[in-house]
Amino acid sequence: MDKVIYYNSLYSIYGELLTDKEKELFCLYYEENLTMEEIANLKKISKSAVGKRIKDAMQKLQLYESKIKMLSKTNQIINIVNEEEKEKIIKIIAEEE
Repeated sequence: MDKVIYYNSLYSIYGELLTDKEKELFCLYYEENLTMEEIANLKKISKSAVGKRIKDAMQKLQLYESKIKMLSKTNQIINIVNEEEKEKIIKIIAEEE
């Protein structure tokens, strides 16, 4: 899974567990696609402070996923549903022949 998609997926599940500052900087970086330098200039903080806050947020999101596994479970359910739908489509096509 692409890194941006992965972290946005984790954020959509666990984002409310982050601090307000972590949420703000995470969204600017991953959703608004700003660079750390742009965020630092916008927020009037150092680039290293931006990097640290974003890294902390990413680590928290990964920790939550390692404990709760909601993204993993959701992906497993989607795969099962997709497989069942695929089988239904194959049956429909086979009946039409």
